[in-house]
Formats: sequence, structure tokens, C-alpha cells
Amino acid sequence: MDVPTIQAAEDELVAWGILERTPALAPTRRFRGALLRAAATLQAEERAGARRPGHPMEVTVGVALDEFPLPQGALLRREHRLLLVGLQIAGMPDEIRALLDGRA
Repeated sequence: MDVPTIQAAEDELVAWGILERTPALAPTRRFRGALLRAAATLQAEERAGARRPGHPMEVTVGVALDEFPLPQGALLRREHRLLLVGLQIAGMPDEIRALLDGRA
């Protein structure tokens, strides 16, 4: 993705209440709640033997976005999802990122 595409996605996610700039870019409290609920849902599914395919963080962000109320006319694109996944992974300790990447 190029810088203008990333900036446009960031601006939309901020306008939709998913991200905030305080001082660094981060999920809003409401979206953090959606992420926590998504993680709990996915954990329960995995315990029941129904693990969803895909990268764990991509799946978690996807579930959180599916439940998050977007403004009318908002259209989620691949760039939005990639930016959110990247921010989530970047904010994790190195040891956890290694687990997600399969290096641990």
C-alpha cells in the first residue's frame, strides 16, 4: 500500500470511531471492547473444536469489525483491515509477535 492509501484508510477509521490519535494511533475504547469480545468468542470456538482458519489476528479483527456499528455509507476495504491488523500486531510484545508469526 502506498502512503496516500494508508492515510485515507486511517482517516476513515478515525472518522468512524474505530481509531483515535492520542498521541499515537490506537483503537478507541469501543473498538478495543469489540476486539476483546471477538477474542473471547474465538477462544470459545477453538475450545469447542471449531477453530476458524486464517491468521489469529486477522480473524480477531474481522470478527470485531463485523460487530462494530459503522456509520451509514461506510465501506470497509482491505486497506482498513490490514491497517488494523498491523496496528494490533505492532503493539504486542516481541514474544507474542513471535508466537503469531510461528517463530516461537
